[in-house]
Amino acid sequence: MEDILSSIRRILSEPDSEAEPEPEPEPEPAPESEPEPEPEPEPEPEPEPAPEPEPEPEPEPEPEPEPEIELAELEPEPEPEPEPEPEPLPEPLPEPAPEPPPEPLPESAPEPENVLELTAAMITPPETIVSGRTTQESTDILSELARAILNQRDLQIGGGALTLEGMVREMLRPVLREWLDRNLPYLIERLVKKEIDLMVNRAEKLDL
Repeated sequence: MEDILSSIRRILSEPDSEAEPEPEPEPEPAPESEPEPEPEPEPEPEPEPAPEPEPEPEPEPEPEPEPEIELAELEPEPEPEPEPEPEPLPEPLPEPAPEPPPEPLPESAPEPENVLELTAAMITPPETIVSGRTTQESTDILSELARAILNQRDLQIGGGALTLEGMVREMLRPVLREWLDRNLPYLIERLVKKEIDLMVNRAEKLDL
């Protein structure tokens, strides 16, 4: 770096001597060789560890003395508990008293003789919304419809494969089955109990 700076100074100081060849820079002196490092001293060998002493043999355990078997005193057998006295049988329930005969029905009070009876003039006909002619025509139509249903019980719907009665029957069948499953056992139990009570009462009356 110093050589480059010196050459630049030289060029600036001598502008006319450009044609002259520049002198070759002197070779830099070779760096002095560093002194060889002294060899490190070899480490001293570590002393060998002393051998561990052999463990002393453990002393044999002394034999435990056999425990003396103590004869447990024989406990006296418990005395048998006295058997409980049998409970006395419950007294039989007294027979139910016979039901008293039903009281006679009270005689109906005599109706008063002076009763005001309604006459035809007192009765006012109910007011109707429609006229009498319309009422008569509607009654005739309903009568014809009822007569037609009686003549042909199954009213066909659509193509004739399904009838109104059959459709209603199919709709009511699951409802009726569910009602029977829920109420039939209770009805049977109530009827059987009622019949048994009647038979018992009849037998008691015969005994009397």
